[in-house]
Amino acid sequence: METRQRILAAALRLFAERGFYGASMDQIARELDLTKQALIHHFGTKEKLYGAVLVAISERLMTEAIQPTEVESASAFADAVSRIYLRTLQHREDTLLLMRELLDNRRRAAQAGTWYLKPFLDGLADLLRRDPNWQEEDEASIFTHVYQVLGAINYFAVSTATLENMYSVEHVEDMQECFPERLRKLAMGGVDT
Repeated sequence: METRQRILAAALRLFAERGFYGASMDQIARELDLTKQALIHHFGTKEKLYGAVLVAISERLMTEAIQPTEVESASAFADAVSRIYLRTLQHREDTLLLMRELLDNRRRAAQAGTWYLKPFLDGLADLLRRDPNWQEEDEASIFTHVYQVLGAINYFAVSTATLENMYSVEHVEDMQECFPERLRKLAMGGVDT
């Protein structure tokens, strides 16, 4: 793995674990057995490194979840949601970082010049707009539905360890079996017909 990719992977792990404010360039460098100057050489600042991590997550989401060849259909959004759920299970650190970004981002949001996940969110909204059942809905309803579905995925994904301790591993395994079908129904629903 090339140095840039190694740095991004380590930064993702630490940002997901500690958040933007809890992870330092020194910690990331130490994890890689590099100097802080090496990180600065590759990314310049912690903010730029964090942005590069968010860009990588957004690109993965776009290529793995949103298929540009999907035709206008009532299931394109639900199909994408199913792929996002499977992807979330495989890339929990991405999910943890995105959840932290939503929680920790208030200060940076006021000054943000780039919204790294906007293309992904816009892509999901576009899939929903193509669904004949959603074509009459306004933008607020479309984006609300996108957020509700993503919220269900992310909340479930980040809480499984807690649920296993609260209930049992078997209980959570049953939930994990049931979740994709319930999620698909949620993704397909939501429109007053």
